[in-house]
Amino acid sequence: MLISNVICETTSFLRILLFLNIARRLLFIVMPIVLILVLTIRTFKNIVKAEENYREYINDSLKKIGAVVIIFFIPTVVNIVMSLIGNEINYNYKTCLSNANLSKIEYYKGVEEKVLDVKDLIDKVKRMPTTENLTKAENAVSSLYGVANGMIIEDLEYSLASIRSKVVMSDDEFVCMSKGGIYENNECIFKKPSIQEKTTSNGMLYYTFESLNDYLVVNTPLDVANYINFLKENRICQDQENGTVYYDQCLCFAEEQIHSLTTGDISRKSFEVPGKYYNNYVIYSDDDKDKVLNVVYSELINNKPVILHVNGDRNGTSRHYVTVIGFKSTVTSAADFKETDILLIDSFDCKVEQLHEWGTSRFMTTGKKCNKPDYTGYQVYMYV
Repeated sequence: MLISNVICETTSFLRILLFLNIARRLLFIVMPIVLILVLTIRTFKNIVKAEENYREYINDSLKKIGAVVIIFFIPTVVNIVMSLIGNEINYNYKTCLSNANLSKIEYYKGVEEKVLDVKDLIDKVKRMPTTENLTKAENAVSSLYGVANGMIIEDLEYSLASIRSKVVMSDDEFVCMSKGGIYENNECIFKKPSIQEKTTSNGMLYYTFESLNDYLVVNTPLDVANYINFLKENRICQDQENGTVYYDQCLCFAEEQIHSLTTGDISRKSFEVPGKYYNNYVIYSDDDKDKVLNVVYSELINNKPVILHVNGDRNGTSRHYVTVIGFKSTVTSAADFKETDILLIDSFDCKVEQLHEWGTSRFMTTGKKCNKPDYTGYQVYMYV
């Protein structure tokens, strides 16, 4: 196929055609005017001075007129050639010309944006292959019928088909099983820590914060208490001792802290951190705060610190990321776990503090409140 009908619905290609069409129309207006002016001036000079050979003048004039006439007939010749080549090519050619106008370009721009949204949903299914995400993606593809080009829809359907067989769980079951829980009777069951003299049954450690044995923290290659002192001494956080503040780098410092706790690697320095992300994280977000808290709890009892999305200002309309390291020792199950039970390291100033429901300190907030189009709910990063 010489011209694909998909190209004829692509805004970048249609803009080029529109520009060429406008240029052609201007040329057809300008060329006759220029030709008449040139011939008039030469005729006037020849009459006044009588310096030019009439035969050469006439031949030269006829050549210029012929060139202009040929240019005028080029679109007609192209149309004839296209009609002789084949019906499908001729149809696509005429479709491209018909679509090359501002209203059609604006329409197909909207279609392209819808297609991109559908592709994002399909990518989400690949990251989280659950039945709920698959249903959303399938409905989005169906909404493109009669709107987007059939070849584009066919490619999207093929992408869905390639991952459909992997989707066998609901969102709740996926989160539960991926975190080591057992999903039975629509309930996720996690191993509950039982308090012992020094540690819990799953190895979590007691940590003194504001009161004796107030919290349980993750048992990692780095002792949490010693690592917190290391963070403060080396300022592995946004706020530096020299007055420098690494704005918009909270996630980067939180990832550095998670990396060190999980791997035991503390070789990186604070000035090397900004802008360098590890990218080996699974992101989970949901409008239901309890679901996100369940994920946080299941990671912690498996001795895995996580990164949590919290407020950056008092109103919770800007975002910030902190490192979650533990929870109150009184918590014995996911059902008892609340956001105010969370113990965190603030990536801004390396301070250890408790999470709040609402107030002047840190509390959970959503992407919607922070005006983030890429996610709307609460969000947690898990190291893998």
